[in-house]
Amino acid sequence: NWYLVHNSGVPFLLYNWYLVESPRWLLNAKRISEAQDVLAVIAKGNGASTKCIQTLKASPASSKPTESLLDMFGRRKLVICVYILAYNWFVNGASYYGLTLASGTIGTDLYTGFALSGLVELPAVVFCYLAIERYGRRIGLAASMIGSGLACILIHFLSDGPLAFLATSSALFGKMCIAGSFKIAYIMTGEIFATSIRNSGLGMMSG
Repeated sequence: NWYLVHNSGVPFLLYNWYLVESPRWLLNAKRISEAQDVLAVIAKGNGASTKCIQTLKASPASSKPTESLLDMFGRRKLVICVYILAYNWFVNGASYYGLTLASGTIGTDLYTGFALSGLVELPAVVFCYLAIERYGRRIGLAASMIGSGLACILIHFLSDGPLAFLATSSALFGKMCIAGSFKIAYIMTGEIFATSIRNSGLGMMSG
């Protein structure tokens, strides 16, 4: 049903009244008391003490931020991070959408291949979570990209010959790895950039 498909995301607007605002943004907007309340909620959820929150009253962080997107290119270490992230996003995008568009040529018909290509993204979420929790962002991102790259190489060698049936498994494994890599890249990009330039940085990387 067209109406249900295009309005299925409307209930998620209720998150606006449930999710808390960024404490850093509240401090930059000089809404210190609200920032303290948000930090108290976060501390309570993490089982941490709220004693240090009172120091926000005298925090100089409440001044208006002067950072812009151009400031990313004035710091050598951040410039290197930007280049690495941009390359990762390019490779992730090319691999992910390339494997998705080629889902009908992995040894199955178009509909079965597309369904399997979408189905492997479910274990990719689990893989992404376990990799981040156990090994961290960098190792999780690198391992998933390497796994997808090796799978794509295997497809080339397995597509012809007696082991051609393994090309389908390699393609699905590569799609699972690159889907997990995509999710980790989103998390890493959001964490590397400061709050004042996070939206612009994430938009520049994903664009």
